[in-house]
Amino acid sequence: MPLPTSPTLDETLAFVTRAHAGQVDKAGEPYVGHLVRVRERTCAWLERCPWLVPEGEREAVLHAALLHDVVEDTQTTQDDLRAMGYPEAVVARVVALTRKDGGAYGDKIRALAESEDVGAILIKLADNEDNSDPARVARLPVPAPERAARYRRSMEILRTALARASLLPSVPADRVIDALGAAPGGEIASGKFLSPESSSALAANAFGPFLADPARLPQLPNVPECAGAGSVALEAVVRFPWAGGRHPCLDVLVETETALLGIESKRYEPYRAKSAPDLSDAYDRPVWGERMGRYEAMRDDLRAGAAGFRRLDAAQLVKHAFGLRSAVHREAHEGKTPLLVYLYAEPVSWPDGAAVPREAIDEHRAEIARFADRVTGDEVRFAALSYADLLACWGASEDARLREHAGALAARFGLAP
Repeated sequence: MPLPTSPTLDETLAFVTRAHAGQVDKAGEPYVGHLVRVRERTCAWLERCPWLVPEGEREAVLHAALLHDVVEDTQTTQDDLRAMGYPEAVVARVVALTRKDGGAYGDKIRALAESEDVGAILIKLADNEDNSDPARVARLPVPAPERAARYRRSMEILRTALARASLLPSVPADRVIDALGAAPGGEIASGKFLSPESSSALAANAFGPFLADPARLPQLPNVPECAGAGSVALEAVVRFPWAGGRHPCLDVLVETETALLGIESKRYEPYRAKSAPDLSDAYDRPVWGERMGRYEAMRDDLRAGAAGFRRLDAAQLVKHAFGLRSAVHREAHEGKTPLLVYLYAEPVSWPDGAAVPREAIDEHRAEIARFADRVTGDEVRFAALSYADLLACWGASEDARLREHAGALAARFGLAP
């Protein structure tokens, strides 16, 4: 007998509707509604993060999303699914998502995260998102805070696994995940790292290969102080000369024998609307020394609304400069030259395909030049370069691994050298 053809998504929906007939969720609603929402959420993840699953494998993931509870909650077996014509890529994911042995939920989630089956991880994350959706939780007859906490921890584990899968092969995943997990921004646990607009993901992938081997980091274009790196760190906090409050967190911190370089990476941020600058009275403290007067004047103008920056987050750069100045006057970095590097992308379009206006890019460039002109001469030197210039430099390197990394970075993030 010929093997049956693989069912269509409509046929899979019809099958799970029959298989789960009569079953309701904890809110008393037909269970198939949950399965449809999980498929929709999984589809949204696939569209949002297309780098996670190759295009040819996505339909199998959507079948598994609809089928993810059919072996666990009905009489259907995995052999039944095979007999119906489902390929192993679907059946294996359903089995991976099935919990019938009574094992601990957390253990199942950790095993799934470690499986590196990105499709199954996406489905389980979508399942958790639906189960913890506030609108759905509000319809439950009895609040279950312990269940909410369980889903929250599960989603953190699953997002961490997806963040790991988002890193380029040349990046030491454990080092990056540990660095971002310890940082105050919550990029991993919140899922922000998985955004197609994530600046943190771009910086982590760009500089991740140098965490374990900082000596391989070449001189940045027009930044000779970067040569001879002794250490490279991601999401590095540089502290002000006081204990409380928030302290600057730089995307990358590079230390050489003579210099301390803080790199602030931007991707889409300059082309979004800006909120008013936040510079509290704490920055008025007389702790910055005699060679930071230009940054202090910038601080005052920003607070008064007289600086005129629409694209450049000048307030953030001022805070970073104050943090770097503080760092080089402490024992760990004492005597080193502080340098603030502004590294920016110039995307042609937003992730949804809408064009980034050329006038916005030109305005951003003009504001960078104006900021640089105003702070030139202060203790913290300011330098700016585009990712296009950085990739052109790396792409012309004699280091084959660096050239390969530059190409992969450009392809993954849509950057043209």
